[in-house]
Amino acid sequence: MENFDETFIKDYCDDNFAEYLSDILVRLKKSNPEYNLLLKNQSNLMNKYDRLADVLENHCLYSLSKNEVKALKKYLLLKDDSREIEEKEIFIQGMRESYFLFKKLDLLK
Repeated sequence: MENFDETFIKDYCDDNFAEYLSDILVRLKKSNPEYNLLLKNQSNLMNKYDRLADVLENHCLYSLSKNEVKALKKYLLLKDDSREIEEKEIFIQGMRESYFLFKKLDLLK
């Protein structure tokens, strides 16, 4: 079970939880082509529509064109899809952590 060789309990402390989550997402990006494509499509929309990036990242207030609104809607749908994949991966990693902890406590044989 090579997926159990790196765990939060073993390799991270409470102060590094954000780094731990970031590491999970980096591995996900490398291992999941669907997730990677979603991220690329989000990035492409942000690059194509400068005002969209300003609205989403810098909280600027603009009146958006119809095309910008369509792009915003598409971006948010892509973001929802990528977030769902992230949440599933984080959940699975939580199960791995539980397994490691239960083994460490001799609750599993």
